[in-house]
Amino acid sequence: DRERARISPLVGALPLDMQGARYAEVLRYTVASVEAIAGATFARRAIQAAYDALPWPERETASRYCFPDTPWARELSHAFGDVREARLRLLRQLDLFLACDDDELAALAHAIEEQHVPAGAALLQNGTHAPGIWLIEAGEVAATRNRQLVDELHRGDAFGAEFLPDGTPSDMTFRANISSDLLFIPAEACGPALHTGAPGSARSEAAVRLKLLERVPMFAELPRNTLRGLANIARQQQFAPRSVIVRQGAPSGVFYIIRQGQAAVLVRDNPAGEAPAPVRKGAQLGAEEFFGELELLRGTPPVASVVTLTPLVALALPHAAVQALLSGDTRAAKDLEQIGTGRLIALRATPDA
Repeated sequence: DRERARISPLVGALPLDMQGARYAEVLRYTVASVEAIAGATFARRAIQAAYDALPWPERETASRYCFPDTPWARELSHAFGDVREARLRLLRQLDLFLACDDDELAALAHAIEEQHVPAGAALLQNGTHAPGIWLIEAGEVAATRNRQLVDELHRGDAFGAEFLPDGTPSDMTFRANISSDLLFIPAEACGPALHTGAPGSARSEAAVRLKLLERVPMFAELPRNTLRGLANIARQQQFAPRSVIVRQGAPSGVFYIIRQGQAAVLVRDNPAGEAPAPVRKGAQLGAEEFFGELELLRGTPPVASVVTLTPLVALALPHAAVQALLSGDTRAAKDLEQIGTGRLIALRATPDA
């Protein structure tokens, strides 16, 4: 039914990892409903069959962005961490904790208190002091001021931190719209982290590069200090529409991560007789996706060209820097090899496949 699905512009504008988390949340509720009606065995077999029927690129995307947040779906792919790792990923995504190192994040994760709240539950009232920070793991929380809706918060969003540094009372009321799972961090555990995260730290260019790297699943589990070093090496480049960033057959030596914009992967097939070699579109890439990995993995010239469809901003990393990182982390190397193999299979497929 994917051609008939209606995706709201609000969700479609979210970063890819946040879209995946939202879809995962819907999938969790859907599967729970199917399990209640038809039983767990039927539900999981149905999802397994649907997953197996996906084209490789869609299966890869689901494995990287959606299934890590769906506990039972880890059986379908090996690209997931445990619950603790998933919560660390959530903490790493918050600008509030962008200046924290891995030890400080681990301490925050250790202090987390799980809260399951019903629809309508008041979490923080207007005029009261925040006892800590709430991080939404699943569900939806409404923020209102003078009974007017200010914002709706979903997985990965947090509230309470804005009132902690100077101890001012909340000027909004936060209430669960639906049954929600929250992660609560007491104020005393947040103190050192809030002090570390200087106001300007999340706005610096290095912090923006770090945040983009952490949103790429292949890099998400790497130590933050390692990624900071990689972020310092990365060069930001801008391209106009219809620019050729990578040309098939011409070595580039660069691994690109898209920050903004879209690009097409184009494959020029072998010519048939005297006819010009046909060019076909192998894939379309957007924000937080990468390319240049096949040249890195195979040690051969690119097997496809990458051309911008819109104005595009990307981080450029020398292959040598990425190779050095992969040589010290077998998990990241395995993830990249798995992705590269799948993409190569898709590129080699015939246009009608």
